[in-house]
Amino acid sequence: MTIAFDARMVSYSGIGTHIRGLLRALRRLPRPPQMTLLGDLNELTALRFQHGYQLETYTAPVYSVWSQFWFPRRWNGAQALHVPHYNVPYRYEDSLIVTIHDLIHLLFPWHLGSALKLAYARYTFGKVAQRADRILCDSEYTRKDVMERLGVEADRVAVLPCAVDERFQPATDLAAVETFRRRMRLPRGYLLAVGLDKPHKNFPFLLRVLRPLWKDGKIEAPLAVAGCGGKAAKLQEAAAKIGVEEWIRVLDWVPENEMPLLYQAASALIFPSTYEGFGLPVLEAQRVGTPVAASDAASIPEVGGEGAVYFDPFDEDSCRHALARVVEDSQLRAALIEKGHANEQRFSYAESARRLAEIYQHL
Repeated sequence: MTIAFDARMVSYSGIGTHIRGLLRALRRLPRPPQMTLLGDLNELTALRFQHGYQLETYTAPVYSVWSQFWFPRRWNGAQALHVPHYNVPYRYEDSLIVTIHDLIHLLFPWHLGSALKLAYARYTFGKVAQRADRILCDSEYTRKDVMERLGVEADRVAVLPCAVDERFQPATDLAAVETFRRRMRLPRGYLLAVGLDKPHKNFPFLLRVLRPLWKDGKIEAPLAVAGCGGKAAKLQEAAAKIGVEEWIRVLDWVPENEMPLLYQAASALIFPSTYEGFGLPVLEAQRVGTPVAASDAASIPEVGGEGAVYFDPFDEDSCRHALARVVEDSQLRAALIEKGHANEQRFSYAESARRLAEIYQHL
């Protein structure tokens, strides 16, 4: 059986990271599945996916109405289609595998910004629930969400976890970390937050938490925020409104190969999100030995395991207490680093690829 795989988001962060990790691991299996990757040929070739896969052009914009008209009822030469996001082609008639990373568009509809987008999301999730032969979720938390909120039977939903990419490794040469820190003009011991500045990432809450700690001199370390993309100005405006602009540094785009250095140079990762389908930054910090303070919401404790200190993302005092512990308690920091390393190893793309190949075989 040949699987057509929608790889249009292969260069993205988030979903793209998951796609790249799976595809690299799948082709290393002893008996890799036959797959045709659909996407931009230049992007796929630049990532060297011409080795081990057939590549075919498919460039309709993701989440566009145009893609619904363009995609055929069957993809020539393939017997099944894997869509690694919920935007499935409505007309497709063969076996369908869909990855649902989270239900944020249903649970927090105001994030979409318009009634039309909300209607599209609801209709499309309904099509997934109706049509998909198998639905894959990053976490058990999301799996339960899918079953309860979309009414999907348990035997059609499986967990296929994310993992840290094999290329995401700590620098063994500490001079490289120091050189990176200086080039980025970051002070020693900064706190780190990672993610797009979307409402559920909870960054304004984090700024309110840190404000009295900075003002009273209880914490000197500033906060570096990476991954905001085009919304950096909005976060900077929020920092100015709260009165903490002198303690926050919103970073420009950090190249993928330098992200381990960004984590490694930080004294701690703070992850205050109110909702995640997985929460990969927690594992990335654990991979390089950076202590983690994270919210106890949604899938985050499932992913972070014993390698993090948790707090209530709606309770400022809870968060302040967790931060103070992670920053000040050297014994706790050492324990978090050790437990974080052990926890992160529970997840691997090699294992997720093996599970996915089995799912393909049983279609």
